[in-house]
Amino acid sequence: MSRNARIAATVGIFLCMAFSMGGIFAGSFSVFLKPVSESLGWATAGFTLIFTFSQIVMAIMSPVAGRIIDRIGVKTPLCVGVAFFALGLFGLSTMKSTGAVYWLSAVAIGISGALAGPVVAMRVVASWYSTSRALFLGMVIAAAPQLAQSIVAQISRLLIDDYGWRTAYEVFALAALVCGGSAAFFLVRTKPVDAAEVALVEAEKAANAAEPGVPAKQAFRSRIFWTIAGADALATGALVGAQTVLVNWMTGRGTSEGTATTLASILALSVVVGVLLSGYVADRAQSPRTATAFYLLPVLGLTLLLVSGTTFILELLGVILVGVGMATVAMLLPYLITRYFGLRTSAEIYGVSAGLNIVAAGLGSVLIGVGYDATGSYTLPISIAVGVTVVALLMMTTLKPYTYGVSTPEVPAVSDPPTTTSDPAVY
Repeated sequence: MSRNARIAATVGIFLCMAFSMGGIFAGSFSVFLKPVSESLGWATAGFTLIFTFSQIVMAIMSPVAGRIIDRIGVKTPLCVGVAFFALGLFGLSTMKSTGAVYWLSAVAIGISGALAGPVVAMRVVASWYSTSRALFLGMVIAAAPQLAQSIVAQISRLLIDDYGWRTAYEVFALAALVCGGSAAFFLVRTKPVDAAEVALVEAEKAANAAEPGVPAKQAFRSRIFWTIAGADALATGALVGAQTVLVNWMTGRGTSEGTATTLASILALSVVVGVLLSGYVADRAQSPRTATAFYLLPVLGLTLLLVSGTTFILELLGVILVGVGMATVAMLLPYLITRYFGLRTSAEIYGVSAGLNIVAAGLGSVLIGVGYDATGSYTLPISIAVGVTVVALLMMTTLKPYTYGVSTPEVPAVSDPPTTTSDPAVY
């Protein structure tokens, strides 16, 4: 029963992440950017602002969502988040200016990202998996939305060409409500804790003298938390910013629209490869230095895209490296939080760090757009993005060994571990 429940929960949260803000909205954004802007007479930064504002709302709400999830569970917040996302997409299909519908749609999408996004996914996966936690966190938080993006980019182009961008958003709203809502309601749950499992947790604690988690306030006072959160935010801002303008960037320098859209899909698909590779290494190496070496990949990827011109093989290699790098960045943040701070308040801790991450993603997108509007080229803003990823890599190399190691079998990875009074030091 436990095995079937774990499979159902994993499949369910995977589908929720695929039909989420990160899967549908982010994946289709670069395709919608030009037709929406031309239809409504906006500059490049005009429609990009709605992406940024929704990210800011998500950032503000993520810590709140984390506290709610730690206290009442995952199902209700997840279902409410799915409903908000469908409402937000439908709102986008009706907007005619930067008026009330524009802003309310962005707010709804942002709330959905907090309640039905990476925070709740991390809580579900971490409760079911311990020895293979990095791999499954990567599959759900990184691979699921990116796999959806690889499909959504192509579907968006077909829907927009045949029916217009308004109908395309309506179709996506219905898909999110039906598919994401069904998965959230019927499949997703955290792992229940019975007496035998608690006994195993207590036995492991006695053997290792390690508590199941630290209070969130203690984590927020540690250098490790700000190193992880800061590096992840810098890398995410650079990579998401480049991804949201990828189609415009490629077509603007001579790549055909079809090829650019294909490259966007390949970038998303390469995240799956990145999840398998970086998750495998992180789960087995049990060393942050080995895992964070993957931060070098987005540096190389962005550099290749910057110098590739219209040479397809260089563009292809560049988007693959960027995709693998995005998987590493997305997977390592929640994984490192559980390894350095345990599970007790992991959703709240991740909510705050995810909030910083989201703000960076939104700012990265709008700053690259503003840089393009100011210079008429993506060369300068993408060059700055490369420098930012280098800084993130250097920050990650300063991390200390994990505080919480891997427990075997999977049973000790409980959803709501017992609270104790002593906590290990976090530096």
